[in-house]
Amino acid sequence: METLTKNELSFISSAFESVFANPFASDKGDNTLQDSLPQEELNEKLLQIIKRLEESGLELVQDFPFQEKGIAEKLFISSSYLRFAGKLSSKACEAFKAESPLSIDFGSEGLLSLEKHGFEKSKANRIFSSFFQLERAKGCIEDSISGHGRVAEDFRKQLWDCVFSSSFENYINFFSESSVHFPILICSQPGCERTRAAEAAALSGFIGYNEKKQSFKTDMQKLYASADMSGCREDEAESFIFGRGKGAFLWADSPAKGVLDKPSAGGIAFIDGIENLTARLAEKLRLALETGFCSPAGETKRNALESRVFAGLTEDTSQLGSGLKMCFAKTLTVPPLRERIDQSRDNLALIASKALEQCTGISNPEAAEKLSEQLIVKGGLEYSWPENERELSCFVKSFLLSGGEELISESDNSHGKDFLSSRPTAAKLLSDYCKMLYEEYGSYEQAARTAGLDRRTAKKYIEMDETARNEPS
Repeated sequence: METLTKNELSFISSAFESVFANPFASDKGDNTLQDSLPQEELNEKLLQIIKRLEESGLELVQDFPFQEKGIAEKLFISSSYLRFAGKLSSKACEAFKAESPLSIDFGSEGLLSLEKHGFEKSKANRIFSSFFQLERAKGCIEDSISGHGRVAEDFRKQLWDCVFSSSFENYINFFSESSVHFPILICSQPGCERTRAAEAAALSGFIGYNEKKQSFKTDMQKLYASADMSGCREDEAESFIFGRGKGAFLWADSPAKGVLDKPSAGGIAFIDGIENLTARLAEKLRLALETGFCSPAGETKRNALESRVFAGLTEDTSQLGSGLKMCFAKTLTVPPLRERIDQSRDNLALIASKALEQCTGISNPEAAEKLSEQLIVKGGLEYSWPENERELSCFVKSFLLSGGEELISESDNSHGKDFLSSRPTAAKLLSDYCKMLYEEYGSYEQAARTAGLDRRTAKKYIEMDETARNEPS
């Protein structure tokens, strides 16, 4: 019985690594299959291998020799993902607005695509659920930080690895349903949006599929809960984190859940301002992270920790005791806004546009352009860029109060005819359209979805400059 050839073994391995590579990693090594082949062609080649194997009597993972079982799994997983990625991507857009578990009418078909190749039901469910998680995470982690460029992309890459680990194979086999044991610490300068990153990681979390109800088990918003320790008394902080029993404190006239118990199982509890914890509470949190159990204030019962813990810290980890610091599996540092803007001046307009939209609820490129001009004029050639999002937000509010709001309601489409009269090329039109979408959403992923392109193609056109567009072919 003929099994996989040497060339097929190599192709399947490369295809799997390419399909499930970190989308924010700049260095993907030799895994360029997804760049060189559209998803449809890549899956067609995988299906040709599957068809040949089935004709040879090799339909199940169990039919392959022991040394080829891992590659056979990668073959069937890759093909199944590529088959449903488009549908799941559309569903991911709905998930951001859903207030109840998202229904998936093709879920049974997705599970069958894996079960028919010998995957047991529980593993098939875990893999299919991870497929949907991947599609949600692309948009969530794209939005975890404003701007583009090396430092922003590196942060997204690291956050993606915190969610999925550096190997998707390891994730679906060992990590997807046990991520609570890997706490993460997020450091930043004062005013930087570390809460945004923690929430993005939470909304990218694993949600199992309920085959009977043909829906996922919970909606993504229930995966996240947060509590800020800044300015809290010790009793308040203990109640916010661990919960309390009735009468635990003089003011506690009723029991309450803490942030560790609020997210759905497998979600993320974000404790911001962790450096403000007293020594007693820092020790209690350390024991909870190490043992996986915690007790509400005023009670002796021990509850299993079912949420993954992210903690926010201002400045650096030297403010934490060594015991608590060692409990965190990884430390991420949010790059300051100034660093992102200095690295790419295009980020100033993009970030200003996003900040303006957050303040007004309206996207207005003309107002954003005026805001960017004022940011530059504010300090002349030696402009000291805002350090963080909080400072920029204050400037935006000042800009609106001083007359910038006049542009918010203005709308003039006459420039469209002038633009078309210049007879732009198709590449220029696509580039300008993608840039417009990126300025509106601040996200490569959402811009790509709206334009009907894959993320890498959209990113290429967003970053395309005039010189490249005008070069003769």
